[in-house]
Amino acid sequence: MDAHAIQFKLQNRLSDLKILSRNLQAFGERQGLPPKCVFEINFALEEILTNIISYGYCDEQPHWIKVRIALDGETLTIRVKDDGRYFNLSEVPPPEINCPLEDRRIGGLGIFFIRKFMDRIVYERRQDTNILTLKKQIRRSGPPSGPCQAQRG
Repeated sequence: MDAHAIQFKLQNRLSDLKILSRNLQAFGERQGLPPKCVFEINFALEEILTNIISYGYCDEQPHWIKVRIALDGETLTIRVKDDGRYFNLSEVPPPEINCPLEDRRIGGLGIFFIRKFMDRIVYERRQDTNILTLKKQIRRSGPPSGPCQAQRG
């Protein structure tokens, strides 16, 4: 396994989300990612995985969700694969955040934050597999400008 990458899988149980947090925290520390960056990545992945676990399957059978996170230079790439039903989050319209609270539709804020925290989102459906690829730029030098400036080491 590459020193700048991790991969793990979890079952379609909400209790398995602790696997995500544990692995992401260790990866962030090894790569020198600032806590705010790790928070944003964890938030996005937790939202994605919660939606897969809660809505992705038509049965009560165990299913495996695979996650790979890799840092190549200043680009963090996250890939999530699952065998759930088709769902392309890029097709979900943005929520109405500028209207009064009582006029807003329920839901959609998680996807709003995923889009805000990630620089690129690509969805593919291959055979019966959803493949979601997220990219995030991590600055490694120069003055701090964004939330994900990596610590120099």
